[in-house]
Amino acid sequence: MRELAVKGYYLPEPLRAEISGFSYSVHEFPEQDAVMRVEFPVVTPRFLEKVIAFLKEKKAYLESLPVATIADILDRASEQWLDDTSPKKVAAVEAISLFTGFSPEMVRESIKVEHLSSRRDDLLRALRSELGDPAFLDGFHYSKERGCHSKATGPELTAAIFSSNIPGLPHLSVMRSFLVKAPIMGKASREEPIFPPLYAETLKKIDPELGNCLAILSWRGGDEAIEKILFDHCSVIIVYGSEATCTSVCKRVPPGTRVISHSHRIGFGAVGREALNKKAAPGLAQKIAYDVSTFDQFACISPQVYFLEEGGAVSPKEFIPLLEQAMKAQEQKAPPARLNIEDAAVLRHLHNTYELRELAGENVLIRAAENLSWTVVYEPLKEFASSPLHRFIRIVPLPDLKDIVKYLEPIKEYMQNAGLEVGEDRRAEMFNLFARLGVSRICPPGKMPTPSMMWHHDGLPCLGEMVRWTDAEMF
Repeated sequence: MRELAVKGYYLPEPLRAEISGFSYSVHEFPEQDAVMRVEFPVVTPRFLEKVIAFLKEKKAYLESLPVATIADILDRASEQWLDDTSPKKVAAVEAISLFTGFSPEMVRESIKVEHLSSRRDDLLRALRSELGDPAFLDGFHYSKERGCHSKATGPELTAAIFSSNIPGLPHLSVMRSFLVKAPIMGKASREEPIFPPLYAETLKKIDPELGNCLAILSWRGGDEAIEKILFDHCSVIIVYGSEATCTSVCKRVPPGTRVISHSHRIGFGAVGREALNKKAAPGLAQKIAYDVSTFDQFACISPQVYFLEEGGAVSPKEFIPLLEQAMKAQEQKAPPARLNIEDAAVLRHLHNTYELRELAGENVLIRAAENLSWTVVYEPLKEFASSPLHRFIRIVPLPDLKDIVKYLEPIKEYMQNAGLEVGEDRRAEMFNLFARLGVSRICPPGKMPTPSMMWHHDGLPCLGEMVRWTDAEMF
């Protein structure tokens, strides 16, 4: 049996001597003939205080770097993670796939998606979009709009609580913190502790001193003694997690601390009748299949349902065989994640239920893989029904696309990403309708998994939320 040893942490070299001990989690994968041991430093209050004090001292180094230089370093890191042939990438994909259950193909695709939008030009454009000019981070800079000199200052230290649902995602919090010239203390998820330390090691090799500006540790979530120390020392907290996790963090931070929380959100798609023609429908099916299959629907930007308008040359029900073929093709290109017993039972129960309803003559249709790797359901709904994920997509017919309001209005606080395909003459109306429903991003089908750095994640100016402005008015 192959043995893999993995570090679930990253620390600057001077701090490694302060580690008092380690804990280990051991994971066996009989089908892959492998066992993995993940190493974590024991996090005590005293140890965490030393890590925080060390990181705060690195604020001066980040302030000394032009923001363009930081963007160059981050760009070089993304370039390395886009290289599928590098031994580090190959080993990382294998380890993350084993640990999370995502297929190697999906891990590679996820990392590619994340880092394609993390290049130098993307980073600087995001800063310009939210701050006006990256130069405001380098010092006082004249603003014609304000009629004064202004400077944007990032926090003395950022805390980030990483998620586990998308391989490669934690680098986003690190990049945002460094772009506003703030050191960062990250908490890795025990459900996916592999990528964050590897990304940190990449930065260290490119710029050793920048590698001293971050640390990644792991502890039991909700440990109030440890997290009180962290929250007391950080003026910005970035947290990914469940509603319960985000609410708990918000309640425990000191007054004045900014919390940028990313909790449960829902994606959906909508297609107008004019797009459902015989020429366009097969390509549209391929795009929707990509939206559904990427990340196995575990991302907040993934669609849980696609609404199709009736009255086109291809009806919503006639669209099902096209989507079925496209889902099969995606399965071959990027196989889905391994199913645990509970998730498999849920999917099997749903399959049996829909099959019985279809046999009973109800207006439903199910097409699914025998191995539960994907599911396509046609079903008129009275109210929104969430997906059990794992590539389970409902196609819901609507007489008029504007009827989407009755499904989404009750859950608009959870809206995130919308894939939209309508004629140009209807876009403005639908854009405004989706904005009223709380959607933070609208894109064409096939683009849902690939937001740019300019996207206002959860409707927030995430970089803008991290800085404090100083205006110098000359009298």
